[in-house]
Amino acid sequence: MAQKIELLQLSPTMEEGTIVKWLKKEGEKVSAGDALAEIETDKAVMEQEAFDDGTMLKIVAEEGSAVKVGSLIAVVGEKGEDVSSLMNGGGASSAPAAKDEGAVEKPTGTPKVNFKPEPPSGDEATASLKTMEASRGEGGRVLASPLARKMAEDAGLNLSDMTGSGPHGRIVKRDVESAIESGGAAAPVAEGAPQAAALTVGPQEGDEEVPLSGMRKTIARRLVQSRQDVPSFTLTVEVDAEPLQKGVARVREAYPEEKVTVTHFIIKAMASTVMRHEWLRTQWVDGKMVRRNHGSISCAVAIEDGLLTPVIRNAHGKGVVQIARELRELAGLARERKLGEQDLTGGVQTLSNLGMYGIDQFDAIINPPEASILAVGAVAEKPVVKNGELVAGKVFNISLSCDHRVVDGAVGAAYLKDLKTALEDPLLILV
Repeated sequence: MAQKIELLQLSPTMEEGTIVKWLKKEGEKVSAGDALAEIETDKAVMEQEAFDDGTMLKIVAEEGSAVKVGSLIAVVGEKGEDVSSLMNGGGASSAPAAKDEGAVEKPTGTPKVNFKPEPPSGDEATASLKTMEASRGEGGRVLASPLARKMAEDAGLNLSDMTGSGPHGRIVKRDVESAIESGGAAAPVAEGAPQAAALTVGPQEGDEEVPLSGMRKTIARRLVQSRQDVPSFTLTVEVDAEPLQKGVARVREAYPEEKVTVTHFIIKAMASTVMRHEWLRTQWVDGKMVRRNHGSISCAVAIEDGLLTPVIRNAHGKGVVQIARELRELAGLARERKLGEQDLTGGVQTLSNLGMYGIDQFDAIINPPEASILAVGAVAEKPVVKNGELVAGKVFNISLSCDHRVVDGAVGAAYLKDLKTALEDPLLILV
């Protein structure tokens, strides 16, 4: 019997994927466990495997197309078998996917969010009013799925400002996601308060729409959620760079092929220091605090269309040479979009270093559920006081952003003080 092949959720945050390459052609035999296609998720390019033996009867999703998780992408069955009933929605699925309550097949175009611009007139106003009324039940209650209500509440969005794409105008998950990705609707405004008209800019000559990759959509959603949900504060200190630079030069002299840099020393120092500060290893997870007992450090790596944070696991127990090797390998996999889920999860703190771009200081956005992120700026020459005398020196800034639900100001300051001490005396990261 022919089986539907539906797009699997290949990562916990994946909602859609792009078919990069089909590894099986129509008419080709397929065995359970064979890789069918390369799928670009929100984090990496991964392979989707077959669950059944048979023949590739039909490829539904073309290479380069973006499809939702749970959507039909191919059909596998006996050679010569009729697949018309499956293509019309019948038949069995090889990997059923859970759907949001009230969800329907995606309509043509992208669901739009009503941001209450200046009221239209004539037929446009009548049509708009009917659409908005359709999303409300008896008594004016907005029709929305429970999941959509929860997402809107968490994001601070007003359901009454949205137009639903579900049955009878019901607001479903994708409508709220569309609102979040496009900047979100305004939170409820006090009755009678003045509201500014929406600003719209028409297309200009030479403009082009930039396709949103799965990674960019996920980055947008998670960063908006971080800013909205995480009450953060930032602490900054100045670090004497000369001892650290001497340490790097000494290791590079002994291991020239390893290309050890300041970044690898900072990762080691962060991991060693965080092991002595338990609150910096504590994370806010679903309303509870969970303490991690390891010093795994995530490191931000820029790639062509986004940002990934591969994890150096248990960095507190590794030397800078080993850290350099692992980060080089992970960065290479990141640029090829070949990182697995195990490479991208489990960190307790993130390092974001923009010093190589000449940035003096910046505040980085926390990557939940981690409770802190360290931003590192460029080394600069400036006058410093040493032994009571003004001399030329080299310094750089480090800024620690903390989740105030877990880390208090004094706790973050104590950690940053110890980290500064370790960076200014690199031998201390070995103890």
